[in-house]
Amino acid sequence: MIEIAAAIVPICRLTDTVGRWGGEEFLIICPETSCEGAMILAEKVRKAVESLPLHRYGTVTISLGVTCSKLDDDINTVIQRADKALYLAKSAGRNQVRSMQSTTHQLSLDEDAVELFRN
Repeated sequence: MIEIAAAIVPICRLTDTVGRWGGEEFLIICPETSCEGAMILAEKVRKAVESLPLHRYGTVTISLGVTCSKLDDDINTVIQRADKALYLAKSAGRNQVRSMQSTTHQLSLDEDAVELFRN
């Protein structure tokens, strides 16, 4: 997990928050980012992890779920949607990026939500 985190962090911007979520999952919060931008970042992360030289494990891949926050979202609904997108990526064969998009305007998560993931 340390090697994977070390591959993810340099790809992200200084304004992004990267953290461990659960056992083998990571969460990246990307404020002021379009859904398209988040998908591009997720694909860069996927490729970086796939190319890691982790000889003792063989080839390691990662599945990613992407979503954007909506006006009526709270942190729980954003996480639920990202988790559904992750499940879609895993069930579609793994080593890919899937998204659950919203149809309303996007918002960046507030500072309280970002702080929750930093702790």
